Amino acid sequence: MKKRLPFLLIGVLSSLQATAQVNNANGIEEKKEQWYQADLVVFLNKTSMTGTEQWPEITHKLLPGNIIELKSAEAVTKNEPDLDWLNTATDTESVEIQQSPDITRDAYVELPYEKQLLQKQGNILDRAKGYRVLKRQSWLLSIREGEETPAVVIRQTETESEQPFQLEGTVTVSSGRYLHADLDLWYRELAAEGLNSHYQKPEVELFESVEFEASDGDEKPVQEAEITIKKPDHPVIGKDQLIYSDIGKPMKVTRNFPLQQSRKIQRSEQTQYLDTPVIGVIFKLTPYEHPENKSLLELKPEDQASN
Repeated sequence: MKKRLPFLLIGVLSSLQATAQVNNANGIEEKKEQWYQADLVVFLNKTSMTGTEQWPEITHKLLPGNIIELKSAEAVTKNEPDLDWLNTATDTESVEIQQSPDITRDAYVELPYEKQLLQKQGNILDRAKGYRVLKRQSWLLSIREGEETPAVVIRQTETESEQPFQLEGTVTVSSGRYLHADLDLWYRELAAEGLNSHYQKPEVELFESVEFEASDGDEKPVQEAEITIKKPDHPVIGKDQLIYSDIGKPMKVTRNFPLQQSRKIQRSEQTQYLDTPVIGVIFKLTPYEHPENKSLLELKPEDQASN
């Protein structure tokens, strides 16, 4: 039996949907780009864990091809040529430069908690008996009428909690007469799995030196070669329905449950509530005023010189 969320979580704010069109320099009508902030809260109905709800057969779910991973708002490392400022020559060597995404202008960057617009709803769920917040995520996106955004990957894995789980799936937004949000999420219940050592994933990235003898020469000198052993970038699920954590801990999928729903958004800023007997989602698209150009206070000296 489905357990609906209290009505106080569903707040509706009226707004006009921005699907206007403009003319370009040649007088040809073109579609206007509209920016939004997407906010998502995924939660678990804990009463379903011991209920009589029928869970579907465990299956291996594949992500679609047109997907995008949200970038971290923290600084990322970028290799760039080392500049010789005295001789204005470019060194052949490269240096690592720390670059941070601009969370006010860049699309598909994970926004920090203080920028999220569903804080209140998520906090209510955190305090509510019988519910558990699995994932909170916010990002900026742009879309033109008649187009569809790439599918944003939603992923969360907890292997050390009392109720270990993996949440994985995608969120896609499209624009036509109305906005549409398509959510395809899978909740997987996990349990520790005892395996032989040769099934274990390596816990850390390391380089192992291996000695071997050369095939030519009388003295057969000893040479060394390095073999790289690297852990997977993300927890992965294999055909044996095992998930490996970041430290290589094997977890068995005991049950899984999908949320696959499409929602027409007649008014932006309207809070959408999607649910199943096991997991639910609160989703919101809010029009965002995108700062196209940097203000003079933000311009760096090299930017001003180029203007």
